[in-house]
Amino acid sequence: MMESLALNLQLPSVKQTVVEFTDVSNNYWGYQAIQTTSCGGFLSRYPNKTFKPE
Repeated sequence: MMESLALNLQLPSVKQTVVEFTDVSNNYWGYQAIQTTSCGGFLSRYPNKTFKPE
């Protein structure tokens, strides 16, 4: 879906397949959305590799 959105909006394609966050486990309810937006370059992590979702 992100690639389709990127094509329609002429955004750059997905940069990475996984962005590691030390405070977001893969069973966290928002994990997939965080990964999708992070890999697409819309979000970034803090310098200490955290996302701070809560």
